[in-house]
Amino acid sequence: MKVSKYTNFEMLEKILNLVSKIFGVTPDLILSESRKDDICIARNTLSLIAYEAGYTCKKIGDFIHRHYSVVLYEKGEAYNECDINFEYKRKVNHIREILNDTNCK
Repeated sequence: MKVSKYTNFEMLEKILNLVSKIFGVTPDLILSESRKDDICIARNTLSLIAYEAGYTCKKIGDFIHRHYSVVLYEKGEAYNECDINFEYKRKVNHIREILNDTNCK
């Protein structure tokens, strides 16, 4: 995925909406301060996918209203969850596939 063809937060909004749909959590809740497990998992996924899309932790943090160090932590948590949770990894890979298919067209 290449970020350069997108302006500002356009791709991040697309990722947010896709993560929201796949994880069944509203975009507002993902961007909220909530620490509920399902919301944190969705937020961690957003950080991971956005980072893989080429966004810096600073840019992702600006989008989700958090310090870049929080984004580093969240994406690390997402990577760890992929290692131990097959269902989570399947959802993450599904998001990656959708974004790759969308970007190739």
